[in-house]
Amino acid sequence: MTFPTWQSAGYGSTTWAATSGTSKNLLIPSGATVGHLAIIVVGMNGLASNNATIAGWTRKAQTTLTGWGDTYCMHSIFWKKLAAGEPNTNAVITLAVQPRGGASIHTFANAEVDSDPFVNLKSSESTTSAQPVLLSCVTTDAENALLTIVGTDTTTITATEPAGFTRRHNGGTTNESGHVAVKENVGAGTNAHQWTLSATNRNNEFLVAIKAAAAVTQAPARPIMSDDRLVATQRSALF
Repeated sequence: MTFPTWQSAGYGSTTWAATSGTSKNLLIPSGATVGHLAIIVVGMNGLASNNATIAGWTRKAQTTLTGWGDTYCMHSIFWKKLAAGEPNTNAVITLAVQPRGGASIHTFANAEVDSDPFVNLKSSESTTSAQPVLLSCVTTDAENALLTIVGTDTTTITATEPAGFTRRHNGGTTNESGHVAVKENVGAGTNAHQWTLSATNRNNEFLVAIKAAAAVTQAPARPIMSDDRLVATQRSALF
């Protein structure tokens, strides 16, 4: 097995304004590799009744934040194995209403793609002004990566990623505020993390581990049997 690694060639993002329709295009980068794990993070500022879907993608989680009044900042996480012909095409995000928001796509090499790649997802939703809480997820495999997301309900707040993480997406200026950070080379154990905001604010956050792809098992070579040698001898006699 090999640690999952974030791929810069497979990263992209988009933002959109309110009243711009309920169908949003997020370009899958042309440099994304077929067969890699792709993750889309959608952030939106709108109604609690909103809902995000992407045809052909599996939604792992979505926040609710029903206590935020009319200033919701909701996030959804989707995943899939990139198929041939998908790079340089759009993933179409369908929303229930027309909030402003944005989305980012992240691809990983050496990650699980044939089943749910996520391990021990944790989330927290703050309905009052506060700092993000400490989240911990437990990994049992020897090789993982960690993905963490935080959102706030204002773009005037600066979010600092947890120690040991690398920022992979800055939240946009449209109140989607979907900050994304990744930590690679994570072994088995309990993994704690905490975002820090420049000022207390209502927030939501995710932390989840990404599994490494299972090692490919080579089928043992079939031993040469006596009848195989006989056939080889007969063939050599003919030529």
